[in-house]
Amino acid sequence: MPKVDWVAGLHQVGGRYFFTDFEQPAFIPKENLLQAAVGNAVRVQNVSIVHTFTASATLLANTTFGYNRQRGGSLSGAPFSFRDAGVNIAGPQDSELKAPPSLNLGITGAFGIGTGHNGDFDRSSFTFREVVTKVLGRHEIRFGGEACPVGGRAQAQLPRFSK
Repeated sequence: MPKVDWVAGLHQVGGRYFFTDFEQPAFIPKENLLQAAVGNAVRVQNVSIVHTFTASATLLANTTFGYNRQRGGSLSGAPFSFRDAGVNIAGPQDSELKAPPSLNLGITGAFGIGTGHNGDFDRSSFTFREVVTKVLGRHEIRFGGEACPVGGRAQAQLPRFSK
C-alpha cells in the first residue's frame, strides 16, 4: 500500500493506494459431493486523498476524497446440476445468465450441500467529505457534510427464471 504525505505551511496533503487480487478456486470434488466448496476471484482497489488546512490555531478544515472499486465475484464448486442428476427442475443454465451449475440442498439435522453460486460483482463508490472544526475556549464545534454515491452492477445466479 503506497502512501504519500506532503506538508507545506498551513497545508497537509496525504494520499494512499491499496490493491489486492484475491483468488480462491472453487473446489469441485470427484468422489465426495459433500466436500464441494465455493470459490472467489475478487480484485479490490482503494485510493484516498486527504487535505488538511490549518487556518488558525482554532480553525481547521479537513477535506477527504476516497474511491473504492471491487471487480469479480464468487465461483460455484458444483460438478453438475440437479437437472444433470435427473431432477426435472429449472437450473442456473436455464436463466438469462446461462450460469454454471449450482447445488444447494440442506436436510435439517442431517447434512447439507452448499456449492455456492456464480456471482459477478462490479461495484464502485466514492466518498467526498468536508469537516470544519472551530475551537472556542473549552468548546469544540464541528460542522460539515459528506456525499457517498454507490454504483455498479451485480449479477448473481439466483432462482429467477423467465421460462
